[in-house]
Amino acid sequence: IGLGLMLSNNNTLTHLDLRSNNLADNGTVEISEALMKNKGLRVLNLSNNNIKTTGAQSLAQALLINKTLKKLILTNNWIDDDCAVALSASLIENKSLTKLDIESHTIKFKGTKAISKMLIKDNTLNHFIFSINNLRADELKHVAKGIAGNTGIVKLNLGQQMRILGAIYPMGLARYANITIKRFLLKPNIPKERSIFRCNEENKVISVNVNRIPFRIDDSQAFIIFRIMKNQPSLIKLCLGHQKITSKGATTIAKALGNCVNLKLLDLRSNLLKGPGAIEIAKGLRANKSIELLNLENNEITGEGALALGETYAQHATLVTIKLQHNHITEIGANAIIEAMAKRKLTQQIKFDNNNIGPKGLLKPSLYYIPVSYTHLRAHETEADLVCRLLLEKK
Repeated sequence: IGLGLMLSNNNTLTHLDLRSNNLADNGTVEISEALMKNKGLRVLNLSNNNIKTTGAQSLAQALLINKTLKKLILTNNWIDDDCAVALSASLIENKSLTKLDIESHTIKFKGTKAISKMLIKDNTLNHFIFSINNLRADELKHVAKGIAGNTGIVKLNLGQQMRILGAIYPMGLARYANITIKRFLLKPNIPKERSIFRCNEENKVISVNVNRIPFRIDDSQAFIIFRIMKNQPSLIKLCLGHQKITSKGATTIAKALGNCVNLKLLDLRSNLLKGPGAIEIAKGLRANKSIELLNLENNEITGEGALALGETYAQHATLVTIKLQHNHITEIGANAIIEAMAKRKLTQQIKFDNNNIGPKGLLKPSLYYIPVSYTHLRAHETEADLVCRLLLEKK
């Protein structure tokens, strides 16, 4: 009672360290009630105090009212999902707290989902410590999405998190989707030989390749890809093959294509786009002025998807190669793309093998390749690719 009364009436105290005092919920409630009246405290350390649901929820209520506290340290307590939900909701409204330490707790699925929402909406928090929580892959996805959408955090400590190595990849993607983070700690690190990123001399991302990672990206991570595409204009090559992206994820990715001013290669092979997903990619390409190669092979794309791609292809200034092998494209869709080729004056290559085109498809085989004088390598090609693709004829 004395401590709470003192804190309520003292606006000159700026730092209060109460770590390892076994305050438990009762003591934490008292501190929280004092915080609602205090106007001077900047740093509060309540680590290792056996704080559980009631105490954490009282702190959440205090954060809705207190306008001066900058740092709150809650390491080694018993904060669970309900506590995380309450604290996250308060931080969305709080505009003063800049550092939160919730290391070593029992936060799981519901809690990480709430934290994700908080990270996306709270731009005041700039230092977040959330290590040693032993999250599962699905829980880690929530945190990754929140980090990707955050625009305020500068220091992020996730420490030792993963039970399985494959789960580190969403966090790696989220790291480069966020452009404000300057210090990033995560263990275990992605092995260099399996890195999914390539950067230029200025440390700007130029290539993202997740084709062979031991983790499958699905629609829930499409937002992270969207943020990478939006925040990394230096991106040249984006390989998202062999994942679980459906038309829903394709819609999200397509919205960022207009931001990719340097993107030359988009590889979405072996996903689950189907016709609707191909339609969304076709829409997104209309806003893009740089892509040269599009790989949509093995995506169960039907005629409607091919028709949309053909319409976009006819008007696209830079796209020269489309790979559509192993889909469900019929003669109508194939001929729509072939007719689009006739309207262009670029060297072009379309791959249709292993589809359902039938004997009446590709009625104008002379249009399958339309050669022009064009001898330099494109960004994604080797010399062997050049020879196979161009089939040059001198005019």
